[in-house]
Amino acid sequence: MSTPLVRGGWWRRPVGLRALVVVSVITLLAWLLFIVGATWWVRANVQARVQLRDQSLLMRLPQGMETNVDVRSRVMTRLQADPMLAVPVHQTMRVRLPDTLEARTVVRTVVPVQTQFQYKTEIPVDTLVSMDVPVVSWLPAMAIQLPIRVTVPVDITVPISVQLPLALDLRAKGHVTEPLKVPMHTTMRMRVPLRADIEAEVLSRTHSRLLGPMEPFPIQIDQALLTLPLGNLSWIRQARDPAVGASRPGP
Repeated sequence: MSTPLVRGGWWRRPVGLRALVVVSVITLLAWLLFIVGATWWVRANVQARVQLRDQSLLMRLPQGMETNVDVRSRVMTRLQADPMLAVPVHQTMRVRLPDTLEARTVVRTVVPVQTQFQYKTEIPVDTLVSMDVPVVSWLPAMAIQLPIRVTVPVDITVPISVQLPLALDLRAKGHVTEPLKVPMHTTMRMRVPLRADIEAEVLSRTHSRLLGPMEPFPIQIDQALLTLPLGNLSWIRQARDPAVGASRPGP
């Protein structure tokens, strides 16, 4: 093979058959890898959408098919009840008493008494004093009676210290200005009227399984948008059902 001459270019080496085949194989492999990668990306990320209008279909459910159905429904009702409730109460209450309080009480106590008793008076003395007065030693004594009338002044201070027991039955009356703290420990029974509109959402779950074969049944699709992920599509070769083919509408 003659060496090509490229005017004004940089290529001066001859191109052999082996190099041409290697380059062609590498290019083909790169192209195949690109096609495979593009196909995989399209199947994984692209979805086909089919608009269905006024389509008549026959559906057949396979034997042994299991279904789980969740049914949600709203329930509206009116609550009218008067339940009897037992409410335990354990707390301290503050009570204010504005009225006058009257009470009767017995007071028993011992009162210490320490005082002084002062007695000041004049005591009159009126008496007759009899005495024997000797005049001469050798004569017998003479009996004399003397009347005495005097006033004796008396000024006495007597200290008194005594413990005096007292038992008094008193009737008290007064006002309570400060609120009272009353501990309460009881169980209150009360009837509470309940009136309310109740709205609840009920969820019912049903599991079913088709035990026997089922005949095809027709369904009518007025309008639907069918989304088909390309990753879920596969080539299936299946014989056509005569019943399905016979009931398929014509063009």
